[in-house]
Amino acid sequence: DELLAEIDKHSLSDPVEIHLFIRCLQQQVIKGRALDVVDSDNTPEGKTNYITVDRSNILTTTFAEFESIDDFNKTFEVDFIGEEARDLGGPRKEWIRLMINHAMKEKYFANGLREFLSDEYFFVGVMMGIALLQMVNCHAFFH
Repeated sequence: DELLAEIDKHSLSDPVEIHLFIRCLQQQVIKGRALDVVDSDNTPEGKTNYITVDRSNILTTTFAEFESIDDFNKTFEVDFIGEEARDLGGPRKEWIRLMINHAMKEKYFANGLREFLSDEYFFVGVMMGIALLQMVNCHAFFH
């Protein structure tokens, strides 16, 4: 709500301006470790929301992990079950892309909003916010 109020306050309507504005606000909103690590030998310190998800069952495992998250503003650090990759930004971006552009789009939006899934839409909204704030390209919903 605060983000939308700020966008409205500054009369931003151009998508490029909104993108740049969100990038500036990111400094104030995102907590913990930097979103992207430039030097893998020098990983920055900072708290993260560490989650482990199953690529083949990404919605269920992500939403199950969300149950234990108490601060969605912290940077996410993601591990895919059965895969060995140190999350320096890549796995997090892949997780968000898979969630938004594939799994959520298919289940929740491909055939319009579904009343019988309404109890799950809280975490759908959380995931959309994570994608926006952590600047992952989500062209399925955000033009």
